[in-house]
Amino acid sequence: MADEAKVTTTEELTVDQLKEQLAQAKAENAKLGAEAAKQKNRIDELCSNEGKLKKALRERQTAEEQEAAAKQEKEEAEKLRVSNLERELGIMKATNRYMKLGFGDQSEQMATLEYDRDMDAWADAADKHLVAYKAQLEEAIRAEYAAKMPTPSSGNSSTVDYSKLIADAQASGDTLTVAKYIREQAEANGFKIHEH
Repeated sequence: MADEAKVTTTEELTVDQLKEQLAQAKAENAKLGAEAAKQKNRIDELCSNEGKLKKALRERQTAEEQEAAAKQEKEEAEKLRVSNLERELGIMKATNRYMKLGFGDQSEQMATLEYDRDMDAWADAADKHLVAYKAQLEEAIRAEYAAKMPTPSSGNSSTVDYSKLIADAQASGDTLTVAKYIREQAEANGFKIHEH
């Protein structure tokens, strides 16, 4: 809050005040630069010490110990490589499975979450996908239903003819659809159908 009081518009500050603020800023920068240089020197010193210790250790180790240490490092690197390859393969297999289930662009994300066993994030992602999938499916059903709906007759005619749709459904052996179209045609033409 004291800094806010010092900082005012340049119109209100005198040249001496501006010079004083500039000097303070330079001093602060110099102080920060000196601290950064100290930290860098300390890091360099630690890295140098680590290198010296490794060199001293290798010098004191026998040839057999050096060979064993090199072999252990190589084995650890190979284990890490194999582990990474297994992870990639597992994620690829799961990605293919999710692609087959219709997850599309989200397949790799779902596979990674499953492989990493992050089940909370996996459940959230699956829930979002299923909500979106349900909305797409409902829209597709509406579009298909609208496409199959016959065009209403124009003018003063009050009869609806579903005979083409009924014939198509009969030809395909779909008795439920035949019954549905007969019912819709009857209701559209003003007949009441009572269910028992």
